[in-house]
Amino acid sequence: MSLSRRRGTLAAAAAGALVTSALVAAPSGAAPSKNGCDNRSNNTYAKLLECVRVDGVMEHLEAFQQIADDNGGNRASLTPGYDASVDYVVEVLESAGWSADVVPFTYDAVDSTLEQLAPQQAEWPHADATGTGEGDVTAEVVPVDINLDPPRANSSGCQAEDFAGFPSGAIALVQRGSCPFADKAVNAEAAGASGVVIFNQGDTDAADRTGVLNPTLGGDGVVDIPVVGTSYAAGESLAQEGSTARIAVDFYDATSYNVIGELAGRTDGNVVMAGAHLDSVPAGPGINDNGSGSAGLLEVAEQMSKSRPHNTVRFAWWGAEELGLLGSRAWVDQRSAAELDEIALYLNFDMIGSPNYYLGVYDATSPASPHRSSSPRARRTSRRPSSRSTRCAVSPTTTPPSAAGATTRRSSTTASPPVGSSPAPRSSRRRSSRRSGAASRASPSTRATTRSATPSTIWTRAPWTSTPTRWPSRSSATPRRPRR
Repeated sequence: MSLSRRRGTLAAAAAGALVTSALVAAPSGAAPSKNGCDNRSNNTYAKLLECVRVDGVMEHLEAFQQIADDNGGNRASLTPGYDASVDYVVEVLESAGWSADVVPFTYDAVDSTLEQLAPQQAEWPHADATGTGEGDVTAEVVPVDINLDPPRANSSGCQAEDFAGFPSGAIALVQRGSCPFADKAVNAEAAGASGVVIFNQGDTDAADRTGVLNPTLGGDGVVDIPVVGTSYAAGESLAQEGSTARIAVDFYDATSYNVIGELAGRTDGNVVMAGAHLDSVPAGPGINDNGSGSAGLLEVAEQMSKSRPHNTVRFAWWGAEELGLLGSRAWVDQRSAAELDEIALYLNFDMIGSPNYYLGVYDATSPASPHRSSSPRARRTSRRPSSRSTRCAVSPTTTPPSAAGATTRRSSTTASPPVGSSPAPRSSRRRSSRRSGAASRASPSTRATTRSATPSTIWTRAPWTSTPTRWPSRSSATPRRPRR
């Protein structure tokens, strides 16, 4: 079977699984033409399966690719590419007669910077450490018992004695090896360091021993000073005599968005729901992961546009999934128990363009379920190091959106008001950011590059609409990763 045939079969299977609970099964004749599908009510299981086609899915995938091409090559959360993806989904839904709500959620986010200032200038790829403190410091870099000669065995920073004579206020440069990262960071703070750079050991040529280090200090707020990890090459450069550097770690609240579409049914207290994450990873446009799932749902929505289902159908395009399932978790936290009880079924569509797909049932009631984890800040391993490292953790919005930041867009053509749209959040789980009194905050000019201080307006630039759409802008910052 060809890849396109497999994808066509899977698209049909996905649509069939969804509409079994929303529409009434009935026989139908030969498959209609595209125009026939567009002009009839696909109000039965068989009719909808005939009309959900790969060509329709591909049109949306091409649109997502164009969005990425126009916005830095990706559609990652909190980037212009994601904003444009949200606008596109809203436009398609409203054109198909669905309601479309853009629902905000907030989460703890972290920005970090590692910049060498002398004797050479460089912005080094890095990762902020789990358990780091917050601050923005510029100081001389002082190597602490490091070893740059092969095989580079060391116990850098493992004992308090390693910091004998360490100048207070300097940035400690320590090397991976011999003891936990937390020991190195705690000893450095006790010696008066204003920040810590932990670089990879370089004891072999393997990427995990030379590349960017992702240090874990063993918990939240282990130290009050900024701590970052970086590569062996960066450490070798920072170890030069006369080296100075800037380290910045900044905790703040970020906001992203889910898109919730609804097609009202005759039974408004019973909701059939499906979802797909809308964001990509920073490394690319995410056409399979998860443009395919997002596009598949859009195709089904369009083919149901003239239907009046028995049960209300709700589709969700989740934000910040690649950062740790943040959008879907937040949406659940924002719902009341009664609203959640209305959901009879939820189906998730992820990477449905894969030829090696499988259909599965997820047991969310198991004690081992990731959703039941004590912490949503699970460490992600598929991270792209950058000179400005960012990560995040989910927290539902604690107040309804203000007029200045209104995020609801609704079609006037919907048969009846959508069920459970944009209710006020139930409670706050926002964690207080640990802030160091000794470490200075990032300057306003620095922070302005990561989020706007006031609401502004963005205009979508899209080939699929004749007039631009306008709504309160979301941050154009680089993607954040979960605060761990």
